[in-house]
Amino acid sequence: MKFDIVRAWKDETYRQSLSEEQLSALPANPAGQLELTEADLPSVSGGVGGIGDILKALNGIEVTTLAILSDLTKSTCA
Repeated sequence: MKFDIVRAWKDETYRQSLSEEQLSALPANPAGQLELTEADLPSVSGGVGGIGDILKALNGIEVTTLAILSDLTKSTCA
């Protein structure tokens, strides 16, 4: 009963191809389960508190400054 545990954690199609015996032998993923509801999705934004928090932090900064910051972000993150 040999199978790829890490692949089973990461690849749903592969996991669905496993037998009941293999699934019962599959240890829990150390990263845990992650389930987001529709209510959670608006607050998900890659590590920041959401667009509302960003806008609050930027309140009062002129549009030209924002454009410069945007260009800098694009060039450093690309």
